[in-house]
Amino acid sequence: MMKITDFLKDLKELHHLVILRISDSLMRPAAYSFLLAYVFLLEIALSEVFLYKLVFENQKYSAFEALVAQPILWLEAGGWAFVVVFLIGVIKWTWLRRLLTIALLFALTLLTLGEFLLLWVYDTVYNPEMSKIIVGTDLRESMEFLTAMTHHLPLLMLLLTLIVLLSWLLSCLITRMGRRALIYSGLFCFFLGFGLSVGRYRNWNWSYSPARTTTIDRFGWGLLRTYRLGKILNAQREKMHTSASTAVVGYKDPGFQNPINVVLILGESTRAASMHCYGFALPTTPKLDELRSRGEIAVFTDVVSPSNATIASTQAMLTFYTNEQDKEQWHEYPDLVSVMKHGGFTTAWVTNQECSGGPWSVQQLFGSAADTLTGNAYRLHQTNDMFLSDSLFYDERILPNLLSFEQIAPKHRRPRGLFSVVHLMGSHAGYANRYPASFARFKAKDIPGTLAEGRKTKIAEYANSVLYNDHVVAEIFKRYSRSRSIVIYVSDHGETLFDDKHHPDFAGHAGNTLPDNVVRIPFIVYMSDSLRKEAPELWQQILKAQDQPVMTDLLPNIFTGLLGIETKYSRPELNVFSPHYNPKRQRKVIAVDGAKRVFPALHRSAQ
Repeated sequence: MMKITDFLKDLKELHHLVILRISDSLMRPAAYSFLLAYVFLLEIALSEVFLYKLVFENQKYSAFEALVAQPILWLEAGGWAFVVVFLIGVIKWTWLRRLLTIALLFALTLLTLGEFLLLWVYDTVYNPEMSKIIVGTDLRESMEFLTAMTHHLPLLMLLLTLIVLLSWLLSCLITRMGRRALIYSGLFCFFLGFGLSVGRYRNWNWSYSPARTTTIDRFGWGLLRTYRLGKILNAQREKMHTSASTAVVGYKDPGFQNPINVVLILGESTRAASMHCYGFALPTTPKLDELRSRGEIAVFTDVVSPSNATIASTQAMLTFYTNEQDKEQWHEYPDLVSVMKHGGFTTAWVTNQECSGGPWSVQQLFGSAADTLTGNAYRLHQTNDMFLSDSLFYDERILPNLLSFEQIAPKHRRPRGLFSVVHLMGSHAGYANRYPASFARFKAKDIPGTLAEGRKTKIAEYANSVLYNDHVVAEIFKRYSRSRSIVIYVSDHGETLFDDKHHPDFAGHAGNTLPDNVVRIPFIVYMSDSLRKEAPELWQQILKAQDQPVMTDLLPNIFTGLLGIETKYSRPELNVFSPHYNPKRQRKVIAVDGAKRVFPALHRSAQ
């Protein structure tokens, strides 16, 4: 009994010693209280904005559920605030304490304002998919995106000013509590809130909703999760490429002779709604219009992308994974480039996009499987110099790098021909940077409607980028017109231009609402004259399929079916060029944050 009493006495003394040590080490009460209040309010700011959007805007989530989660969220935010301020306060050296204060507060403020922008504009917050986007891009592209969002700067400054004022008011109340009361309450919040946070991470299946998590939670655990997924992906990438060696099981007569050139032009952010050949009022596609009038291209009228972001879309477009298999991992399926290689084709990847981003860039994921990786040298070598001329990055710069079967050295040739993927910058955000001055044909005055001048200017810039894209795509068709070639042009996703009813102030492709123009994309097939004459039945079948509903996660089935390559994953009902195609297939589009939307067929006759 005495031992227990002595133990409790020692524990009490230790407790007092710890509390006194913490108390004595902390900075001045006023500074301590302000920092505590500031970090706390930063951590709950997103939650309150989210609740506003729940109640007054979207009305599609359970406001009750979010309100119930608030007490726990506030405890967790208080715990994180205590940790941050304690780490700052216990530092003995004043200069280091000030440096750490500036660094931590700058980082937290930047993260919060960034998430506020995501929530306000895109209806989403940070999630691991965004980590893939961030690390899969380069500095130049990132700066173009940030520049495009500068018009939201006044709103961000207003939010920050409000947080600072509320922090000052709250700090006045905190100061009156006394140091010991602050420490006790901070420790309580820390152990409860931090425990919940760690538990959420360990389950690996937690919500990124700002009603349930803080900014530190989402970024800290999200980055850790992304890192872990990146390690898994690095291990799986080679498996994805090598699995193609056993995927090919046979060949059928494709109806034409070998070898041939097969080209996939992978566009960027080009929506069908802004192309004249898809009904847009302005003449943005004069060259494609001419090719269509001559019967040299097939324009598919009802096509959607698998997702609203490049990486998420291409993971489905360039592997045998489809969105129906969303309980499986896309990298468990062989990629198209590797299958074409094992199917008897020499393969090439020609890019005008960055090759940075480790395992998350499209070039690293899929271009690395090709026999040849080439394209714009400034992209290939990850040149991030912001002062270089935009002309060095225009899509025309990849034209000299286009390859044909005849150019491949005999020792590197495979008997069936050459398969190339040409990855363009297309109409990616920073629209004015995507075309030379000679293609600046459209101005704000040409855009109909009652939109503000600035918005009309941006739409005009986008229209000019589509006009230039028309030139580049037609030029690629021309390069392959003199050989036995088939070329398919498709965009990775679309874009919204102030025409999303949920986000009328936004131009881009992120978010979770998945409006039509974000995923309705062009899909155009070109066959050279010699190949059309050699395989007239195939060309007629392609023309007949133009109004069929398509989702571009079918590309591997389309190419292998077209070329007579039989694989373990082949599904004739997913080849729109085949008479066995199933037009009633459900087209389930999955947004970056996991939101889903099913797109029915536009033309009833197609079904």
